Amino acid sequence: MARELELLVGNGVSEMEAITIGTSNNAKVLKWEHEIGTVEANKFADLLVIDGDPLADIENLRKVVAVYKGGEKV
Repeated sequence: MARELELLVGNGVSEMEAITIGTSNNAKVLKWEHEIGTVEANKFADLLVIDGDPLADIENLRKVVAVYKGGEKV
């Protein structure tokens, strides 16, 4: 998914817009926005911890230092 977001940014979409497209907008398209897409209480979420600010440089999404799935670090 990082590559797709990089391509969006490379074509004029802001980093924040690209991240939104890849998360909450996808959930809305799938009609799952009440279950996934944003980090909120009572929603399912797998989280990536990255080393860097993707809003400063979208390529920082490639610097994954931890993954959490089902509340557990994997």
